Amino acid sequence: MSHQEKLMQIYPYLFFDGQCEEALAFYAELMNGRVSELHRYRDMPADAPDAGCGEAGTPSPEHIMHMQIEVAGHVLMGSDASGEAPQGFSLALSVDTREEAERLCSGLAEGGEITLPLSETFWAERFALVKDRFGVAWMVMYEGARGG
Repeated sequence: MSHQEKLMQIYPYLFFDGQCEEALAFYAELMNGRVSELHRYRDMPADAPDAGCGEAGTPSPEHIMHMQIEVAGHVLMGSDASGEAPQGFSLALSVDTREEAERLCSGLAEGGEITLPLSETFWAERFALVKDRFGVAWMVMYEGARGG
């Protein structure tokens, strides 16, 4: 591979109904990350009023057209888009300490719900399932000595 070739990257992209800025800022703070991009619909060029909005029409000018955060070298992206919350996925967090798993699990559960309490499994010393207050499902894991 030449030095000019870039490996493909895959980024999780979350859609919210007006809560993108609040959600991604919360994740960045909880996970010691930072907001690296934020664009509102009002910032779109005037000659592209529906760009990226599809059949949903033009959202509120204050809503987020695109936002991304960086956490430990990883990128999480999001946008405000009307419609139902996506189903059938979870974001997985694998951490280095039991304490960090407990901290993240507690933080994500504020205003949400723990669907599987942080507990020992055959594949991890600590594993939990949490749905946060924005409706996003998370798996929090500390593999410890069980890690492969």
